[in-house]
Amino acid sequence: MSRESLITTYFKEGFTYNEIVNFLSKYHSISISRRHLIRILQKLGLKRKEIDEDSLESICTAVIDEIFSSGSCIGYKRMWQRLKQIYGLKVKRSRVDKILHLVVQNAIEEGSRRRLIRRKYGCIDGFSRKIVWLDVATSNNKPEIIAYYYLTTVQKLKLVPTLIRSDLGTENCLVEALQQSLRFYHDDSLSGWKSFIKGKSTSNQRIESYWSQLRRHGLDFWINLFKDLRERGLYNDSSMINVECLRFCFGHLIRAELETIRREWNRHRIRKQKNRHIASGKPNCLYYLPEAIGAKDYMKPLNEDAIDILKQDYTLKPKLYNEIFCRLVKVLIPDIQVPLNVEESIELYLKILNLLKVYT
Repeated sequence: MSRESLITTYFKEGFTYNEIVNFLSKYHSISISRRHLIRILQKLGLKRKEIDEDSLESICTAVIDEIFSSGSCIGYKRMWQRLKQIYGLKVKRSRVDKILHLVVQNAIEEGSRRRLIRRKYGCIDGFSRKIVWLDVATSNNKPEIIAYYYLTTVQKLKLVPTLIRSDLGTENCLVEALQQSLRFYHDDSLSGWKSFIKGKSTSNQRIESYWSQLRRHGLDFWINLFKDLRERGLYNDSSMINVECLRFCFGHLIRAELETIRREWNRHRIRKQKNRHIASGKPNCLYYLPEAIGAKDYMKPLNEDAIDILKQDYTLKPKLYNEIFCRLVKVLIPDIQVPLNVEESIELYLKILNLLKVYT
């Protein structure tokens, strides 16, 4: 990417001028001053104040779409970020706040008429609180699947964590062995078997404290939606057909939702908290630029040649749904289209179940 393209990307990600300068210097070997950066941004027409907003209609449409999906769980600041980053809209934060006050009451009234509107596995960096992976699959307790997430992440980041902490669940046994083997040849005080520790989940404060926030940022919508389907007799979690149909129809939307949540979290600014000795700032900046706040990068070198072999021998690629069920659906509905939103997913879910009743 050109210098201007990189600057545009970092600017749209919401980084400050100083953060952009540091990213350009450390990761792209581009050395410019803050003043020079401002001149480039002016030339590119990029600014954060006195912006020309997009049409009120387009902004309201996006807000309403979010209100009647997982966006119903988020506040106006997170909504403002989502409108900019997901919808590409130019809008002031104060405008979003005003629109939400007008829209929410109508959304509540609509929700009372439509019950379906009424009503994991992740890894987080201990220092920066950056979410390094967050995904959905048919299982979150198979060691081979968790190992796949772990090896894919270290391969992407080209590093090995100094130390991993997990709960006592057996699903982490392979990650433990892989982490210790990848750290075997390092010579620091936490190398080898010391590079993985286990304890009660309640003591793993970083990831445990995030689960409640994850629910508020979008998962509560899906939990309540599926509870409502069950209460109405449209979903039976003891029926394998119902479970597979639900995964097939909603899995891709939930995966996209989790990726949105992950990106938003990693871009937002964590404020300094009293009586807590944790760094404040944006998780992405704290993770990639620790030296900017006087911290040290503890990443360990990775033996990249070993990763593909380990993935082949010890992991299982996660799936959203059963492939046999997918082929069955394509026989029943040859011209099937991937649902683009919640309402289309509900319609497809009910259609598939009705067709299966006819042929069984």
